[in-house]
Amino acid sequence: MGPVRPIPAIVPARQKDRSPVVGIVLVLLLGFAVLVPSLDWVGRTFPGFLVLDNRVVASAGLSSWPGARADIFQAEVLTVDGQAFESAAEIRSHVTQVPAGTPITYAFERDGTRFERTLEVRPFSVGDWVLMFGSLLFCGLGLAGMGVAIRYLRGSDTTANGAALFLLIGGIWALTAIDLYGPSVWFRLHAFAECMLFAGAVHMALVFPSPASWIKNRRWMIGVPYVISLGLAGANQWLLYEPDGYRVTHGAAV
Repeated sequence: MGPVRPIPAIVPARQKDRSPVVGIVLVLLLGFAVLVPSLDWVGRTFPGFLVLDNRVVASAGLSSWPGARADIFQAEVLTVDGQAFESAAEIRSHVTQVPAGTPITYAFERDGTRFERTLEVRPFSVGDWVLMFGSLLFCGLGLAGMGVAIRYLRGSDTTANGAALFLLIGGIWALTAIDLYGPSVWFRLHAFAECMLFAGAVHMALVFPSPASWIKNRRWMIGVPYVISLGLAGANQWLLYEPDGYRVTHGAAV
């Protein structure tokens, strides 16, 4: 009878990291949630500029739109043809009922100065959607997808976490930007992501493609930009529907 061989110890298999799968599912759900409402823009009339839910004119648009040449970015919409509206949704609803080409006079206020602009209503075309919302959808899914892929391929380490987090924040920012101008369901999430871009960028700069030598023994410093961004995000959320305060926090974030 030969020597008795010891029975090898049964080592439990390491549990697979499911966070990348969860991440990609959530990103795809967010992409679908902002895509479907955005399709309603095609074919309807709009002011020729985009208005945020707090009635501030967004710093976004196409060069062919009347608002792009009117110097109205970051101004608050006060009245539309002399009529005041409580929300951006009411402004959009009013303009939608006006035939394309109709001139409308808007009263704006920015930095304490009130001024008026008369702009023609125009239809929102398929080309407008592709250039405005399609590009945001492509960038959002691409950035978030790269973040999830890095996390999946490299696993959980300092470099992967820093790069993946920044790309994911950027992806969420781009995707939620599609919703900003109506129905604005994700307005607060977009504003939060915008404030966190600074922290994510600094984090990735410190650890990608490899952690900086001086940061290895000072890992706590990675948290500093997040504290700053969280403070700014808190102020931004508080002042989100106060146009003057929003302009300050938005300017600091970007």
